[in-house]
Amino acid sequence: MAFDGALNSQGAGAGFILTSPSIDQFKHAIHLNFRATNNTAEYEGLLAGIRAAAALGVKRLIVKGDSELVANQVHKDYKCSNPELSKYLVEVRKLEKRFDGIEVRHVYRKDNIKPDDLARRASKREPLEPGTFLDIPTKPSVKEAIGEINTAAPDISSEATEAERAIANIETTDDWHTPLIKFINSEELPEDDAEAEKITRKAKIYCTIGNDLYKKAPNGVLLKYVSSDDGRHLLLDIHERICGSHAAGRTLVGKAFRQGKHTKLPAQALKTIPLTWPFSCWGLYILGPFPQGQGGYKFLFVAIDKFTKWTEAVPTGEIKAANAIKFIKGIFCRYGLPHRIITDNGSQFISADFQDYCIGLGVKICFASVSHPQSNGQVKRANSIVLQGIKTRVYDRLMSHDNKWVEELPSVLWAIHTTPTTSNKETPFFLVYGSEAMLPSELRHQSTRAQKYSDEEQEEQRNDDVNLLEEHRERVAVRAAAYQQALRRYHEKRIRARILSIGDYVLQRVQSQAGRNKLSPK
Repeated sequence: MAFDGALNSQGAGAGFILTSPSIDQFKHAIHLNFRATNNTAEYEGLLAGIRAAAALGVKRLIVKGDSELVANQVHKDYKCSNPELSKYLVEVRKLEKRFDGIEVRHVYRKDNIKPDDLARRASKREPLEPGTFLDIPTKPSVKEAIGEINTAAPDISSEATEAERAIANIETTDDWHTPLIKFINSEELPEDDAEAEKITRKAKIYCTIGNDLYKKAPNGVLLKYVSSDDGRHLLLDIHERICGSHAAGRTLVGKAFRQGKHTKLPAQALKTIPLTWPFSCWGLYILGPFPQGQGGYKFLFVAIDKFTKWTEAVPTGEIKAANAIKFIKGIFCRYGLPHRIITDNGSQFISADFQDYCIGLGVKICFASVSHPQSNGQVKRANSIVLQGIKTRVYDRLMSHDNKWVEELPSVLWAIHTTPTTSNKETPFFLVYGSEAMLPSELRHQSTRAQKYSDEEQEEQRNDDVNLLEEHRERVAVRAAAYQQALRRYHEKRIRARILSIGDYVLQRVQSQAGRNKLSPK
């Protein structure tokens, strides 16, 4: 967690940024609508960040700030003689007990730029970045802490705080549900083609009754859209008021779904992700030749979904257009029609039969450029993972088992589907089915969900999983975008331009391939 405070002629402000181990960030700005000094603003940012971390269940926290005074007072290197700051320091000591480990580090201002900018904008009431939360307290947060321990995160109820809670809206003109209502009632669509396509698809699970928007849940309940403020009060009622039981997070959300309420904050538009739904874009490739296996198979058709990273692989004896059509037909029947397929310029893919089949179904075919094969690099990466998995299972230095590769293919695909990917930190199985696969080790050692399985509760819990799946996928989209941007920056750093013209001499490595195949060791 990084924090900072700011004081200028226009007011005082504070801000903090919580960063998870998976690099997800939670940004919070605070405009202090009361008389404050620069040091109290620093402490307000520190306390707000620690409270938020405690509310999220964080047990180990590293805190960074550029205030040498605050850091040394927390470390007990400086004595706190100011009565006003002493109240803040006492509150910090109380909050420290909520963690298994917490460390406050002093950093230079140049290493604390983002929290500093957040605090400065909050103090001047300037516009914030999309997705940044904003609080406007009218009194110091430690006023209520004198004589009692106030370790909870700021309450959302009107009785607990007078702060005006607000959020920096990503969409300043329309809420996220407004385009849906316009399309359902009058078939009005946004001008942006991608957004219009997204609205058209999403509208299938929504309906309107009067002026209210409802989402059709898998359990048959119509989930009514409520505003953000109403949603907070709804969760408060369920959690701690007359019908509350202080339930855990998952139980609380499930209870809200079953009451037929649904609220959602708009998500930031991600320009780096052109995909708008799972299985909208498949990468297609051929892997082989392999040693002839059982059934006369020598090649693999491999396809990977660009978003979920779900991989399909089917062995084939010949790489003909008819076999390619049979392969993608199986994919279409199981996962629906995609928006497009990206493949190379293989004869089976550029054949008239293959193109007529895809175009007849309305599926676009995009061919990777011969001079730029990275445009279909994801499926090539999937090929290497499949190939390495097969090698691991069939190759033995003392005895060749490479003709068994067809039998080992299902196990290799299962391993791929149950392994979290680097880009989005989730398994392909979870992104496709909404829950993790039950593995043999879980049954053998009786994991928690294996022990707690109940036929009576299974359907209810499954419906909750489906309701939450859309939010999980949106979070994964954010992670994937951050990963893609990091890859792009890394790639651009290593670029050294080389321009070749026709007739230029280049080096070409020539090696004997006699007696070698795809499963031979390198």
